[in-house]
Amino acid sequence: ICINSATQFNITQNYTNPNATYSWDLLNEQLATSTSTHGMIATTLGHYTVNYAVIDNGAPYCPDSIHLDHPITVRGPRVDFDAQLSMCLNVPLEVRNLTTPYLATDSIVKWQWNYGRPMWNDSAFQPAPFQYPVHRNYPVKLVAIDKFGCKDSIIKTVMVRPMPFLWIIPRMDTLCQGQADSVIA
Repeated sequence: ICINSATQFNITQNYTNPNATYSWDLLNEQLATSTSTHGMIATTLGHYTVNYAVIDNGAPYCPDSIHLDHPITVRGPRVDFDAQLSMCLNVPLEVRNLTTPYLATDSIVKWQWNYGRPMWNDSAFQPAPFQYPVHRNYPVKLVAIDKFGCKDSIIKTVMVRPMPFLWIIPRMDTLCQGQADSVIA
């Protein structure tokens, strides 16, 4: 299944006890419920071989367990990028794409960069440097999609600081050759 996708598990040949409780262990997540159906979102890449539910019908009965008869692989891109997260306004943002597929054979086919400004997007694996026009914090988002349509994303905040300003006092002065004057900056 794809990372961040919803999946559902059902116990199909179940007891008819309405008071039964269920302890699920699926994709390394544990949950206790009162239903024989469990829906979840796959949030972690991996190959999961131990997936089961324990059915407890109450004090007069021994707990019963049911194991899923096959492993589950949660696939998709491992999304990451490197960038200078604090920079001056006149410095272009350069990012280095560090994204890889979870399984080497699941090539990544699509990239979507957003620099935190409407209409400023890029679809290159390694985009060109980007210049911000105003100092503030910008959320930089990268989305990667593999050949099976599995998709994941990451957001990192880039702080663009204002340019320092310089005031020289006095603004204008007349000096004769050989004379000295003091300026305050």
